[in-house]
Amino acid sequence: MSEIRNLIANPRPNSSGPMVWNSTGLASAQIQSDSIRLESDGSTNDAYAWTQMTLPAGDWVFAAYLEGSSTGSFVSYVLRVVCVTTAETGWQLSGSIAYQRLDARYACAFHLAAAGDVNLRLYSHDTGPGNAVRYRDLLLCSLDDWRALRAMTPSVDYFDGGRTTNRATVLEQLTPIS
Repeated sequence: MSEIRNLIANPRPNSSGPMVWNSTGLASAQIQSDSIRLESDGSTNDAYAWTQMTLPAGDWVFAAYLEGSSTGSFVSYVLRVVCVTTAETGWQLSGSIAYQRLDARYACAFHLAAAGDVNLRLYSHDTGPGNAVRYRDLLLCSLDDWRALRAMTPSVDYFDGGRTTNRATVLEQLTPIS
């Protein structure tokens, strides 16, 4: 078996690691308790944290675990939970997965015909101020590596060198947007 790699810097976010996530729109992003806490003021459904990196050509999977609401009691998503845009498509959506529930890992696939820049996004919810969500256990790997992880016994949905997880709920959209 070849080496499986997680390409996210600081995949289990902590304050001693690099903050590679920026915020766009009305979301605030903070690293807290090995997670990224996102909060929206509720005026838009397009608030997200993002990071950009360069990848070689190929098929890729971006995944993150969405915890329950850290504050407030109601979480609503109109658009998506995680998504990827690429320079290759003029920053159009290349992969995404729609919200289904809290306490689940979300994984979406995307394709690059040539090496280039990608923008990985974690979306905040679209409800009122004071409500926040947490993402943890971030993963970026090749589609082949994702399939190899899921084929393990027990199946794995995350690793960071220090630990692995095999969450009960893994929601996948493995067909890239074309």
